[in-house]
Amino acid sequence: MANPAHGPGGVNQLFIPNYENALTPLYSIPFEKPSTPSAPGTTGSEGATPAAALTTSGANSSNASAAPPTAPVFNPAGAARAEKFADFQQKVSARDTIANIAGDNPVITYTESGKTIYANPTTGKQVVYDNAGKYFRVEDTTVSGPLRYTDQFGNPIPNNVPLIKKSGTSQTGVPADVRKALTHFTDGD
Repeated sequence: MANPAHGPGGVNQLFIPNYENALTPLYSIPFEKPSTPSAPGTTGSEGATPAAALTTSGANSSNASAAPPTAPVFNPAGAARAEKFADFQQKVSARDTIANIAGDNPVITYTESGKTIYANPTTGKQVVYDNAGKYFRVEDTTVSGPLRYTDQFGNPIPNNVPLIKKSGTSQTGVPADVRKALTHFTDGD
């Protein structure tokens, strides 16, 4: 990756020292049980989500065995991932991101895996919030592959970035671990 100490200026750069050894893929994390499953952005009310004041228009309360959950699910794996990767994630307000991406009337759904999804059906963008881990991603459902995950404002993370070397500047791909660090956000609320 580019080193800010050696850049020509005027170009956004990211430098993570020893990123090859410091970042681990999310799929290789051991599962651990969290100490207390409480959601962010709350003042002690169990099960509340970061946008508790928003309408739960996507919840479905029919047939429990076939229907998605109607309340947040807390999966211990999310807390384990959050603990392991929190140092690599920016702290960002989930409440502000949800308001910006999903709007005033998001469609809210819950998954068995412990996520709460705040979707904007008009734009196709959604905030996927991990209830136990208290972290989130922004996803553009109109795009496929790794580029579907965006920054907290819904802007895509580019495939290539400038690589500045003594011999000149070239383009290099964004490693998967760096991409994950740029698209996962710890809830700062």
